[in-house]
Amino acid sequence: MENIKLNKKIRTLWLVRNLIIFLFPLVSGIVFLFTIDNIYFVPTLIVVSVSLVIILGLFMIFPILRYNRYWYAFNDRKIIITRGVIFKESIV
Repeated sequence: MENIKLNKKIRTLWLVRNLIIFLFPLVSGIVFLFTIDNIYFVPTLIVVSVSLVIILGLFMIFPILRYNRYWYAFNDRKIIITRGVIFKESIV
């Protein structure tokens, strides 16, 4: 049996899903910035901006790493799904 990587459309789907999920913290951060006093605007802007950059970075990196961990193989009697660095196998 030959190991086969997942379709690249799955990686794209995971990235799009994470971008959609990222919209919630982005909108929350923007609303929060416009509702605070002027005295705290700059420190809050820095904290919110750094947080959003970290979240966006994680949301873009994790699907790529996850995609690189999965592969599968199959024959007439079974399907073997291998994932992870420790090579956890599921036989279906």
